[in-house]
Amino acid sequence: MSFWSWLDATEPEERTAPQVELGAAVRRVRILTAKLVDSALSGGFKSAFRGSGLEFREVRAYEHGDDVRRIDWNVTARTGSAYVKTYAEERELEIHIVLDRSRSLGFGTREGTKADAAARLVALVAFAAARSQDKVGLTVFDGRGRARTPCKKGMRQALQIVRAAMLGGSGEPGGLVDALETEERLLRRRSVLFLVSDFCALDAHNERLERLLTRLNRRHDVIAVRVQDPFERELPAVGPVLVRDLSTGLRAEVDGRDAGVRRAWSQAADERRTLQDALFARCRIEVLDITTDGAVDVPLIGLFRRRATGRAASNGGRA
Repeated sequence: MSFWSWLDATEPEERTAPQVELGAAVRRVRILTAKLVDSALSGGFKSAFRGSGLEFREVRAYEHGDDVRRIDWNVTARTGSAYVKTYAEERELEIHIVLDRSRSLGFGTREGTKADAAARLVALVAFAAARSQDKVGLTVFDGRGRARTPCKKGMRQALQIVRAAMLGGSGEPGGLVDALETEERLLRRRSVLFLVSDFCALDAHNERLERLLTRLNRRHDVIAVRVQDPFERELPAVGPVLVRDLSTGLRAEVDGRDAGVRRAWSQAADERRTLQDALFARCRIEVLDITTDGAVDVPLIGLFRRRATGRAASNGGRA
């Protein structure tokens, strides 16, 4: 079934209020997220993704509190002193965000659009990475192409990423597979990969996409961030409402006063979500849901806590 998005027939440009100067908007986002990043997010960020490490770096002298399971017994026996193995992820992380800026992200019926919610999520991740002295990068894509900001450290890098996330895309749908293939080719070391999209154009039966996601998640830690608006899952009991198919431009009128129409709308939304969930489950990718009517920090903190709890359990209670 086609995905219907716009509430009326006006073009996105006509629905958008005059653009606030971008620099001021970025500074406002920084101020609004500062307290969260400095408190709830920063510690959770480290605990969620640090821990075992996968890329061997070097051996160093054992220090009090080190995990005895990391002792390099060959070097210890040869030198007569205890040495432990260290890994690259213990020193720093590489976080890369792949952000969808297709036309469907410009839709929203609550506090803002899905693009606004996605940009707030990007800002929280970027600022948390900067505070933790980890590298962070961004790829923005739509149907016309993609723009990539390579991973770097620092607050200036985080601000650049937030600025790029807040810029509008061309509005063309698609480009997910091409963007992910580029990431697969360019990401040289193991990274945490946030894939941020509403997944409206996702084909859950696309075998090429499934193989690609599976390969990415084997090498990296992939998290799918699904951005939704309540209207997409539940049609309000009002009508008639003029909607438009994002892929074909076809417009139709639906009457939310009809209970049968509302049930069919919700059923179609549930079917799309079920297919997406099944695809991500087959690829062993965790899904994080955010909405335009909720604070994006709450599900993100929940993700960090689940990750930290699971990591602590696997490490015998040590976070």
